[in-house]
Amino acid sequence: MKNYTAIKLYVPEEHQDTYIALISDLEFTGIEQVNDELTINFLANYYNEVINNELFEACRILGFETKLISESEIIEKNWNEEWEKTLEPVIISDELVISPTGKADNLAHYKYLIKINPQMSFGTGYHATTRLASKLLIKTVNKDEKWVDAGTGTGVLAILASKLGAKSVYAFDIDEWSVRNTIENIELNSVENITVSQSDLNTLQLEEYDGIVANIFANILIDNMSKFAASIKQEGLLICTGILKYDKLKVLEAANKNGFELLEELAEDEWIAYKFRKNL
Repeated sequence: MKNYTAIKLYVPEEHQDTYIALISDLEFTGIEQVNDELTINFLANYYNEVINNELFEACRILGFETKLISESEIIEKNWNEEWEKTLEPVIISDELVISPTGKADNLAHYKYLIKINPQMSFGTGYHATTRLASKLLIKTVNKDEKWVDAGTGTGVLAILASKLGAKSVYAFDIDEWSVRNTIENIELNSVENITVSQSDLNTLQLEEYDGIVANIFANILIDNMSKFAASIKQEGLLICTGILKYDKLKVLEAANKNGFELLEELAEDEWIAYKFRKNL
């Protein structure tokens, strides 16, 4: 059983999304946002004084003072129990709902019901980026297409693509927990055409696909835009989110340079999602 260190900091709510983007290079395993408190979870053997200093330096860069509220040690079992206690079904649209397994009763009337056991990964439906990507995906995937879910988290977007009729879906994440959780959630939803791997986008060699959905931070999107372009068929589609509004122009510029045409933009709070078509 792995141990984790949970660092709870005072971070004003209006700064939290920007702060999370700023520390995105740190290898945290999960984040919880509650009012003006931010809990950041690390593997216990990874967290050290250097990481601590970077957490505080990010606050200084953004121009506010923070304070350490608490530092605690948790184990996998305790983390999962907390998730199960707090998560409720999330209604994405009239057709789509994402629900923890224990609270999925009476939701069968939704055309697309995705059941999850979230564990320590992103993609519960509570974050704006999951909702934005889902709304674009539900209007985009066609039957018999091949899709990729880059940075799959809990596997929600891969499962949705499968339920929408995709012929096959390749889902990957750099995080071991996410991969294990995705495999579990695939089984919970009885879909059989999703392949999952633990992979790093920066080094991964992709085949050619009809579409890619990527819910990852803007800097990673920008760095890999040429790889996306090389891996999507002509007239194929790229859905990307994880983009703060402050970074939207940088992502648009990278997409345009790599032959993508903007088809649709959605926004929620500080977050942006794009749908592009490959035209080169």
